[in-house]
Amino acid sequence: MGDMYAEYMTAKPRNGLMPILKIIMMVFGVIIVLLSFIFGDLIIKGVLFLSGILLAVAGYFVGLREYVEFEYLCVEKELSVDQILNHERRKKIANYLLGEAAVIAPKGSAKLDEYKDLSVTDYSSELSDGEVFDIILDGASGKKCVRINTDEKMRDALRKSAPSKFFGN
Repeated sequence: MGDMYAEYMTAKPRNGLMPILKIIMMVFGVIIVLLSFIFGDLIIKGVLFLSGILLAVAGYFVGLREYVEFEYLCVEKELSVDQILNHERRKKIANYLLGEAAVIAPKGSAKLDEYKDLSVTDYSSELSDGEVFDIILDGASGKKCVRINTDEKMRDALRKSAPSKFFGN
């Protein structure tokens, strides 16, 4: 591991509907499974049973999105983004080479005006727990914009990774 290392974690605000939706889906799933035992026709039993199981499983997966956090890791000239679901399931969702950066600037900066039509991959939090930066990448797959939250240490690592492309404080 080199001299340049920074990590930052941010959480998306909790969606208040997710726990309610999860409970409703699971309860209806169980009710439908129980109803499948009452009906006499084999085909109806099978359809109800399968529907109930699928609804309960879907409720479980909806519940995984209740708490979403992003962790950014900047090592040397590489930015790695991990998504953490419900404080327990970690998934690496992106890896970016900062050597491919065209511009690294705060969100809304005048330096980003010429890139305003790019689609944005937003890994930032809607909470104000750090300054939001846009990273414009110009790689083999074309130009794209990545949005992340930063703290002073992460901004310093980004500045050192691409000094001529970094615009900010």
